[in-house]
Amino acid sequence: MLKRIVLIGLLCAVSFSAAKQKDDTSAEIEAIKSVVISETTHWANRNFKGWSDTWAHTDYVLAMYPTDLIPMEFVGWDSLGSFWKSFYETHPEPRIMDIKRSDWHVQLYGNAAWVYYNQKLIHQETGEELAESREVKFVEKFDGTWKLVYSTAVYQPSEEEDIEYDLNDSGYKLLNQGKFQEAKAVFQLNVKLYPESWNVYDSLGEAFMKNGEKDLAIKNYQHSLQLNPDNENAKEMLKRLEE
Repeated sequence: MLKRIVLIGLLCAVSFSAAKQKDDTSAEIEAIKSVVISETTHWANRNFKGWSDTWAHTDYVLAMYPTDLIPMEFVGWDSLGSFWKSFYETHPEPRIMDIKRSDWHVQLYGNAAWVYYNQKLIHQETGEELAESREVKFVEKFDGTWKLVYSTAVYQPSEEEDIEYDLNDSGYKLLNQGKFQEAKAVFQLNVKLYPESWNVYDSLGEAFMKNGEKDLAIKNYQHSLQLNPDNENAKEMLKRLEE
């Protein structure tokens, strides 16, 4: 009888341990998914502080944004963080879209994990699908908190708006690296492709301004303002340039 009681007790303990381990794993997976979701949500809302908090601030983080036009790659937090901080400051308007995610796969390796999922960006007002991608992330745990250290995607824009947006991002990467001539070339291409977009003239104006070409900067900011009279950034830049 005593042996039977001991055996039952051992079986209960093993079952309890397995259940607890399963619960712990589920909790970790949910925490990882929460960080990944927060990163994209803060990116869309132009919340640099919130977005920054989801990333590890180390020299080995890697972010790759492949597009059909000019791929972008950032190695190290200094490179990645400085680019998006500058971008958010010059483009503070949130992207009006819903973010749908599905087909999650999270593979834990102790204090690290691979994460894969499908993502769709949908315009909130029109319901149009802006883009669809297969997202790939790698996260590590730092002081008990999951952080992103790698991000890329298999991505194909489904609307011209996204091509314009991605090309503009590429121009800003060059601009932030001090490559003014290359940045101007990218923005000028965007102007040729999307001559009715106020945003591309605003970006080209900034490139000219940072390169000391005041007259051309004013010309492009003025044209951007003609296309979008509510462009507060162009108003502020023109005020500075005309002073």
